[in-house]
Amino acid sequence: MNQYYFLHRIKWPAMLVVVGITALLDEYHVISYSHSWPLYLIVLGVLSLAERAALAQMPPPQYPYQQPWPPSSGPYPPGGYSAAAPAPGPSGQPSSWTSTSTAIVRSQDEESK
Repeated sequence: MNQYYFLHRIKWPAMLVVVGITALLDEYHVISYSHSWPLYLIVLGVLSLAERAALAQMPPPQYPYQQPWPPSSGPYPPGGYSAAAPAPGPSGQPSSWTSTSTAIVRSQDEESK
């Protein structure tokens, strides 16, 4: 297992162990909860620093597919675009552009044309 993942997964269980030890020491009147908060900060800080140090030692991720952008062949795919434009209508524009209606369902007037 990677050291970073190990430290990341062990951080909060370690804090739970420290709280448990503090509770045990509080029962024996060695240290009280009111005086143990610096201990929590120290343990959390040491674990966070160890986690970041392990992360800094990891190699950068290798992605399976790397292609330089922009491609050197030009802005279009090698085969070009295969989509054909609609056939032109009587006004020179494609026939799908000649309708001026914005209705979803055609009216009877448009169907008769």
